[in-house]
Amino acid sequence: MVPSFPQISNVSLVRSAGSFSDAECNAVESEVGMLIKAATQQIDQLKASVLAAQQPRALPSPAAVKAPASNSTKLPNPPATTPLHPQAIAHLHGVVLIAAERLRAVSHLFDRCRSSRHQQLALRKARQRPSTAAATSITNGLAQLVSTGQAVSGLERSMAEVSTLFQVFSSAVHSQAEAIEHIYDAACEATHFVAAGNESLVKTIAVNRSSQRYLLVLLVSRSVQASAAAERPVWFPGNEAPAHLDGTLAGDYGFDPLSLGSEKELLRWFVQAELVHARWAMLGVAGILFTAVGAEAGNGLPQWYDAGKVSIESSGIPFGTLLVTQALLFGWVEFKRWFDFQVPGSQGDGSFLGLTDELKGTTNGYPGGKLFDPIGLSRGSEAQLKEYKTKEIKNGRLAMVAMVGFLAQHSATGKGPIQNLTDHLADPYHVLFTTNGTSLPFLN
Repeated sequence: MVPSFPQISNVSLVRSAGSFSDAECNAVESEVGMLIKAATQQIDQLKASVLAAQQPRALPSPAAVKAPASNSTKLPNPPATTPLHPQAIAHLHGVVLIAAERLRAVSHLFDRCRSSRHQQLALRKARQRPSTAAATSITNGLAQLVSTGQAVSGLERSMAEVSTLFQVFSSAVHSQAEAIEHIYDAACEATHFVAAGNESLVKTIAVNRSSQRYLLVLLVSRSVQASAAAERPVWFPGNEAPAHLDGTLAGDYGFDPLSLGSEKELLRWFVQAELVHARWAMLGVAGILFTAVGAEAGNGLPQWYDAGKVSIESSGIPFGTLLVTQALLFGWVEFKRWFDFQVPGSQGDGSFLGLTDELKGTTNGYPGGKLFDPIGLSRGSEAQLKEYKTKEIKNGRLAMVAMVGFLAQHSATGKGPIQNLTDHLADPYHVLFTTNGTSLPFLN
């Protein structure tokens, strides 16, 4: 709706006449005051409408909309509106601000003119002769009144434009209300479809409940297996360890491609056999390197492959006596170890002069006591003891591989490991296992 403004009936007088009577001036002043007051009220209403358009009101319930009209004079609330686009709201705010600024300027000018007229009236009442300055002031006042009339006309045109914009805004709000009502009807219709869909979903979940439980158990088991496989290192990355190698043994990396340890008792025997061979290999490698370094240093020590011959020839004990003594002692120790393997812990009963009490360890294959564990390494925590066992078996496996290398090296070159290393460092490009004539005979 376009707001109406009071029209200035005496504006024609401003434009046609050169002088005004007091009655005419009072009429113009009254009409201009009414116009400014009406314009102020219209701008305030427009501001309130723009602010209300930014906030949606509560949507009335369908019962309230369809209820019959009562005797009350209150009208039903209009349908909820959604906020306008931010650019449209900003434009309307700009229009309101421009109109308010123009109205303020016109009001200021009108106040100045009215003050000048009141001064002229005061001069007339004093019955003073009009001087040249007074005449000039009156002329200026009349000119200001003319300018004021023109400004009021411009303000009237601006207010008409604002009223047009407000009418356009009202039409847009009405269109938004119709769109929201249509959306509400569509939402009510969609609610019925959602209810039907929920019923179908409940039936589907009830039918597939057993399948969901099975899938959940399967996913959890797969996750646990993947987590366990990621935490345990294996000899070949990505390879699954056999079931009988569960990681409890020292140095267990899941290596058993032939499944030799699938039987529990046989696996126990292989563990003890590997442990004994690893310990003998570590002793043998240490002895070979010690004698080889001594031989290269020139202190008279023989190489490892001549150590037995030199020991027999230079020993004052006959070979037969030494052989029988070693066989008896080794036999007694090996029998004790065998019986302890059959019945773990049965040999630490003090039956041999009380010495076996000092050899009793924690588990089979790991003797302890003051003779075999004088510094108490086996008396720590289980985690620390398993770490020591793992280090021992890893070094023992490396020593067994080194022992095989020493034997193959001597068979190919007839020399010890230190001497072969010295020859290789002296000529690294020609003294290789590919050029010794034995390791790879087809190359020579």
